[in-house]
Amino acid sequence: MGSIDCHGGDMLPKDILLVDDVVTKGTTLIACAAILSEAFPHATIRAFAMVRTMGRIPDVEAIVDPCTGVISFDGYDVDRVP
Repeated sequence: MGSIDCHGGDMLPKDILLVDDVVTKGTTLIACAAILSEAFPHATIRAFAMVRTMGRIPDVEAIVDPCTGVISFDGYDVDRVP
């Protein structure tokens, strides 16, 4: 996480939206959310991505409809569902 930094100053946002072009596993979003939650512990942090990869789903034959999912970090690895 050395390449990500946040200096909040006097700003205390209630809600923060992270925007990413592509979510593969979600590691970048988790890292950004972790840094932001340290700087703004009372803010609700959500993320939006235009595209998510399908590499973890076997036998994809078509593009999937938009979905809502969860990206979690267990202290060692990141997991994305779906």
